[in-house]
Amino acid sequence: MQFLARGKQLNLAAFTEKAADDLPHVFIFMAVYNEELVIQQKLHSINQTNYPTHKMKLLIGSDGSTDQTHQIIKNFSKDDSIELYIFKGRLGKPQIINLLHEKYLSQIKEPNYDILILTDANVLFEPDTIFELVKFFKAKQTGIVGATIKNTNNVKSQISTSKKDQTSLNTQKGIGFLEKQYISRENQIKHYESVLFKKAMGVFGGCYALRAKWFQPVPAKFIVDDFYISLSILKKKYNIIQNLKALAYEDVPGKLKEEFRRKRRIGAGNMQNLHYFKNSWFPPFDATAFAFFSHKILRWFGPFCILFCWLSALVLAVNCRLFLLFFLVQTILVLIALLNYILKDTFALPAWIKFIGYFYAMNLALLLGFFDYLKGIETNVWEPTERNVG
Repeated sequence: MQFLARGKQLNLAAFTEKAADDLPHVFIFMAVYNEELVIQQKLHSINQTNYPTHKMKLLIGSDGSTDQTHQIIKNFSKDDSIELYIFKGRLGKPQIINLLHEKYLSQIKEPNYDILILTDANVLFEPDTIFELVKFFKAKQTGIVGATIKNTNNVKSQISTSKKDQTSLNTQKGIGFLEKQYISRENQIKHYESVLFKKAMGVFGGCYALRAKWFQPVPAKFIVDDFYISLSILKKKYNIIQNLKALAYEDVPGKLKEEFRRKRRIGAGNMQNLHYFKNSWFPPFDATAFAFFSHKILRWFGPFCILFCWLSALVLAVNCRLFLLFFLVQTILVLIALLNYILKDTFALPAWIKFIGYFYAMNLALLLGFFDYLKGIETNVWEPTERNVG
């Protein structure tokens, strides 16, 4: 895909002036739960964007926050450009987004020309972020534009400027640099899909924009709301674009346990979407189906491929030394992954050990997520990952 997209650019109508009169109005939706560590920095990053302030409004839905989140928001808000809605109990992010959409509909006459931006509290904007998210909506076929989220992993506080301390992130504890590389590669793949097909396969839920009239309320108990909304747009034959210039930053802990928990949950949500949108990937005869199958489904079923290869090598090893070697190599890799899990909080392990451990851990998380889906999803209420302050 990279080879096919080489030298090509997005060929879409776009707004070029940041203060143009014809720029659409933007409504920012943000679901929060106990975000006192990051919410003020988030609001400040929105306030510092160069999008026309009279064309922006922020709707925040609190999912029963019990810390100082509400007070921080109220202290920050000096006018009616920020509206805080406090919902009692834990409803889950998708339901909060649905409720914010209802609040939005009660305020406007026609949603035809408005743009919704859905974002998380720990994802910080650059001055151009909102404009870069919005500019491609000048093209009528644009349904969603995804931000390019960079995982900072608190780099500023981890690396000093001294020569002695300029050690690569891959020698530190945790998996921050691995997750950072994964997200970077995902951004590139989605960009290539945008260039070739204008059908990026989903967007990062932390920050993306969509045409308001195409918002699809997320069904009850659905976990991965961003992928559901993305596939709903593709089903309507509208485009999804990954804009590499729409930069945003997410600072998350590089803890294997936290990422495992998140990936397991996402794995269960992936299966929900796979079943719900089964007609979008089979038969695989168009751009959407090809991107869905090659980019998402093959990876989701990676754990089963790993198990199949290991068991096949075990069976064939009885009569073939080559397959015995394959079996031993795979077994050793699993043992290395186990070693990484045991020692991850004790030693700064070499990068290659972390890579193997990360690979097998994330595939195990997807596998367990698959079985969670089979057992039935009882709730989509979610405890956010730990927040860093830096």
